[in-house]
Amino acid sequence: MTARMVLALLCVGLESAVALPGNVSGSAVQPATAKCVIHGRVTRYGHGNYDLAGSQVLVRNANNRVAGTTTTSDWVIPTTHTATDPGLPYVTFKVVVPKVKMYRIKVGTHDEPVYTFKQLVAAHWKVKLTIGKP
Repeated sequence: MTARMVLALLCVGLESAVALPGNVSGSAVQPATAKCVIHGRVTRYGHGNYDLAGSQVLVRNANNRVAGTTTTSDWVIPTTHTATDPGLPYVTFKVVVPKVKMYRIKVGTHDEPVYTFKQLVAAHWKVKLTIGKP
């Protein structure tokens, strides 16, 4: 079983229960809190001043509470391009979040696209964002 499959099972398996530490009888159980990892890539189009390297990534839930935070990587400048990857500069991020119904992702000062839990599961917890116009 790959790590990706394990992560998907952890995120989907929120209803499982675990024994509390120190309770050897196992009589007291609590729902396990699943943690998921959103893998993001922000591609820069054009020559605007979009300095996203080291920018804060803030993920909020439907109640506007912070679900996770991290920073972006340094710029990655591809040396080749293909039909599916035009070779444009990009930054990446990974942020750990709990299972909630909705995730609003803010990178630096830019827009906050919204994803549902089901959308992220279907996308294998990967999001591709763009800054600037293609």
